[in-house]
Amino acid sequence: MTTRSQPPLPRSDWKLPPRGSVKGRTSLERKLADLARRDFPLEVNDSLRYTAVLDFERYWERSAELVSALRGQGYVVDDLTGWKAARYQGMNLTLRDSDGFEFELQFHTTESLRTSDETHAWYEEIRERSTSPVRLAQLRRLIDDRYAVVPRPPGVPMVD
Repeated sequence: MTTRSQPPLPRSDWKLPPRGSVKGRTSLERKLADLARRDFPLEVNDSLRYTAVLDFERYWERSAELVSALRGQGYVVDDLTGWKAARYQGMNLTLRDSDGFEFELQFHTTESLRTSDETHAWYEEIRERSTSPVRLAQLRRLIDDRYAVVPRPPGVPMVD
């Protein structure tokens, strides 16, 4: 479940909308089980997720404006990074409110969000422990091929 809305222009009174998407129970349980097997502190930053769909031509500028507006309201926000060179196209930032609650804000274009939606079932299949190595390779190739044609907004840096 994802709530999508065009965010307003940043103003001094801009606030996050009251609703976002909440990670489903099965997905959260799988993530917690996966994290519990690792040798580092448990971190779940996307149990609550908001998605901002930004204008393609002004994507980087609008991302910076929104981050600045959120910081102005007291949120601790990751620095903007850019888009990865492969696979997922979009930018996900972790935000923390004054109580220390962390949540995720995704920045997308219309096309990158459409691709994310179209490939989500494949992504979920990758995350299943029962998926065979051969199928994992097929799924990764399918996702990579689909994201490879997503247009990248002007001025957005590429990161690893």
